[in-house]
Amino acid sequence: MSLNDFRQFLEENAKDKKLLGHALESITVFANIVADKTYRLTPTAQADLQEIAGAIASITGQPIKKVILVSAASPDPALTKDRDGFNGRTLWSGIESTLWDQLHSKHKLSLWDGFERGGRKCRELGNELWLKLEAHVGRDLKAVFTRSVSSNIGYDLTEAGANHLWYGLFYFVGFCLNGNVDKIQKLAALISLLPKVIPLGEKRSEPGTWYALVA
Repeated sequence: MSLNDFRQFLEENAKDKKLLGHALESITVFANIVADKTYRLTPTAQADLQEIAGAIASITGQPIKKVILVSAASPDPALTKDRDGFNGRTLWSGIESTLWDQLHSKHKLSLWDGFERGGRKCRELGNELWLKLEAHVGRDLKAVFTRSVSSNIGYDLTEAGANHLWYGLFYFVGFCLNGNVDKIQKLAALISLLPKVIPLGEKRSEPGTWYALVA
């Protein structure tokens, strides 16, 4: 699906066309990643912990006390099965609440309620956005992410990262389509972070401690 076709779809269904610039800007950023065919996560040494914590806090509504950077290139000793390998299974089983859990629990109702358009059921427009956004950029974006992230990170972590990325983009574009200024502001920091860092989830038994995937 071309950008012009997708833009037309957004304009035809937007509650406030003035807010669509936010959606189109974010989509262009990720479309450029697809065109580049490489997802360039930020190296561990260059990651801004304050920026990451702020983006997560804006989604969860809770203070973030600590960010643990996850990287196949420089694994946390607590997450390795041996000296040379990264154990994604250990990490995944140690997460209490993922990024997409937080998006769904804190923002899902307002997103889908916002898709109501007169007599048109909210599910119809929401599903149409999902399919058109995936056709335009989402499918290729997830594929590029999966190819770019090291296969050594193990159990389901690559797929999980791609899904976190996809849901973050879908929610942001959805709120732009629905004209929800409050939610756009809450997700703005996350959508700026996702091209370089993927928040994964909150560490079990340690509220406020989050894992984030970097290069």
